[in-house]
Amino acid sequence: MSSVTLGINCLRHRPALALAAIVTLAVGIALSAVTFALVDPFLSRPLPYAAPDRLALIELHIRDTHGPRATDPFPDLREWQRRTDLFEGLAAFHERPPLRVERGTDALELNAAEVSSNLLAVLARAPVQADARAGVTPGDVWLTPHAWQGPMRDAAVGSLVRHPDGASTIRGLVPGPFLFPEPDRVEPLDALVVRPPGPVARVERRSDFLTWEELTLVARLAPSATPSTVEAALDAAANGRLAVRVTPLDVAMKRDHRPLARGAMAAGVLVLLVCLANAAGLGLTRGLYRGRQLGVMESLGASAAMVVRLLLAESAIVGLCATAAAMGAMPLVIHGIRARVPESLLPFGPPVFDIRGAAFVFVAGTLGISAWWLGSLFAWRRRQRDSLREAASGDGRRARVLRFAVIGVQSALTFVLLGAGLLFARSYLRIVFRDAGMDREVFALSVSYEPTLQGAALAEVIDDTVQSLARVPGVQAAAASVGQMADDFNVMQLMVVAGRPFPIDVIRVTDDYFDATGMSFVRGHSFNPGDDGVVVNDVLAQRLLRPNPQSGDTVRVGGHPAPLVGIVHDARRQTLDRPAKPTAFLPLTRGNGLTPSRVTYTLHTRTAGHVALDQWTRRIRDEADNVAVLDASTLGQRLLRTVQDKGFATLVVVLFGAATVLMTLVSLAVIVAYVVASRTSEIAIRVAVGAQPRSMIWLVMRDVAWASVSGTVVGLVASVLFGQVVRALLFDGPSDIRGALLCLAAVVSAISLATAAFAARRAGRVSPLLALRAQ
Repeated sequence: MSSVTLGINCLRHRPALALAAIVTLAVGIALSAVTFALVDPFLSRPLPYAAPDRLALIELHIRDTHGPRATDPFPDLREWQRRTDLFEGLAAFHERPPLRVERGTDALELNAAEVSSNLLAVLARAPVQADARAGVTPGDVWLTPHAWQGPMRDAAVGSLVRHPDGASTIRGLVPGPFLFPEPDRVEPLDALVVRPPGPVARVERRSDFLTWEELTLVARLAPSATPSTVEAALDAAANGRLAVRVTPLDVAMKRDHRPLARGAMAAGVLVLLVCLANAAGLGLTRGLYRGRQLGVMESLGASAAMVVRLLLAESAIVGLCATAAAMGAMPLVIHGIRARVPESLLPFGPPVFDIRGAAFVFVAGTLGISAWWLGSLFAWRRRQRDSLREAASGDGRRARVLRFAVIGVQSALTFVLLGAGLLFARSYLRIVFRDAGMDREVFALSVSYEPTLQGAALAEVIDDTVQSLARVPGVQAAAASVGQMADDFNVMQLMVVAGRPFPIDVIRVTDDYFDATGMSFVRGHSFNPGDDGVVVNDVLAQRLLRPNPQSGDTVRVGGHPAPLVGIVHDARRQTLDRPAKPTAFLPLTRGNGLTPSRVTYTLHTRTAGHVALDQWTRRIRDEADNVAVLDASTLGQRLLRTVQDKGFATLVVVLFGAATVLMTLVSLAVIVAYVVASRTSEIAIRVAVGAQPRSMIWLVMRDVAWASVSGTVVGLVASVLFGQVVRALLFDGPSDIRGALLCLAAVVSAISLATAAFAARRAGRVSPLLALRAQ
């Protein structure tokens, strides 16, 4: 009989431990492999460009925007593009407002960026369809897959896209998947608009303040060039007026993502380690209580090599079954992730199960085989020193010590992962439930008007729309604002303090805005009808204004003096995980200088938003033509979207911790049940001579109790030490969770003991007649 056939027959006898090991290993391999597939794009998978290791990101910063030479011309991009000693290709891009596309009576906005005409050539991304009838000219458009597979799916190459500034020709469709080379981009890009040639930076004087623009460059470096040589050469070419930073594109794109990705991978590896420890413990337990079987084999002439081959065959069967199960589950899990995880959380492409993932599963499966085999082999070597009789009894001192160690290691590893999950969960919940400074239940609708609608005309439309919305049944208060509202639309101006300009966020609001959003005042009051003052938030008042500013003080925003009406508490309008920025609120109804076309209507309502949304949208469209509704959600939903990446990372770590606890408890229950089954004769004899059932339960559980408590203590210490590393990855800074860890230790120990007690109840129900059968 071959070793494989014999191994199958041996595993079929009392298969509980083998099945538990297969399930445990399959879950651990699948979870760690899914984690690898998720983080591989952030850590080691190359960027989706041709020869990405030769691409670099060049970031420019004007050193002095207010000096005597601030408005002097900067080097032209074409001058740098001719530097063949540095570049094989050099392209540029810059932010721009959304591209508003008019489609009949409707309108939609495309997230767009201004790019030089050679950007796709530098990235080596030839359009999947292109218009070759004429050269690319400024204003032409390339559509990304997010647009031509989505809202612009009916657009044809060579056709015109009409917008308020005229019409643009669609010159090509960018093939997917397309990654725009801009670090920290959250929203997917819809269109690339060709920009005219010009300088790499510029400073312009407007009335009494300056505006400036700096391009971001993407370069395909020459073979002899390095980032440091390019940085020195460009700094010299700009005569020291520009701070130049040249970074490999892979590093620049992934630098903010890699710490969290490494933390997620560490959690996945820790899950795998727990599963390997469980597999080794199950193999060890099975080996400790099969002494009679192996002793009989050796007495019948089986050599040590035959026993080793048998143990290896059993390990291979267990490991291969677990690997096959994990391999079969991987495509399903990855498909579910791709269908449910937002695209913004996967900027470098969705997870895929490719040759790299298969290699990871193979390595993990090999480790699983080794864990079971080493546990079985270690137990066999220990049992070789025992007599056949002691082997039959199955619970010598060495067996108890080894069982103690296995359970302790499992408890310690589980507690470490739970501690990490607790740190992440606490950090994320502190962000989610912190005071946002606004009523999260307020409903907000962001709309876009035609850019030609400006000034007093736009203010009149906004005022009429607010009044119309206020008349909708269930609406208690309605207001409008122009500026950031947990999105990427921002209006910035300069505030002059002590003769120096400081950039601040500016929000133009209607009179009832603060009541509608639930913002409260530190001092002062809201705008009264006809007010032409300014309201500032607390952080602006503390940082830029003189100590204890009072209502009536004069401040200058955008070069215009205005009386201070009030100071409001800070509101996290940008995102939940960042502090409030200095913000000034100006009256919107007068329309002075009102040019932005995006407006957010806020409604304090008793009606569920999804019920009245159609009615609200009709009211908005009735007041103006070609209105595009961009977003309709509550303020709470908008703020949660700003930290959805952190929520996803926290969910992964917490689920890993929960899965590890479940696997460890199952493994613990199986070990105890197997011990009870292997010591049936001993337990029956003890019962026959007068032992109480409770003493039999404690006889089985005592080692589990000591091991569980010891492992929890070791895990508690390891969690405190490991927490120092995890704290660097937290979202809300360090936090003291020693009390929570102690509570968690008590809970884990109690659950472990309860699980073991449930399995050990069989020991108290053993009939004394079994003793006669055993004899």
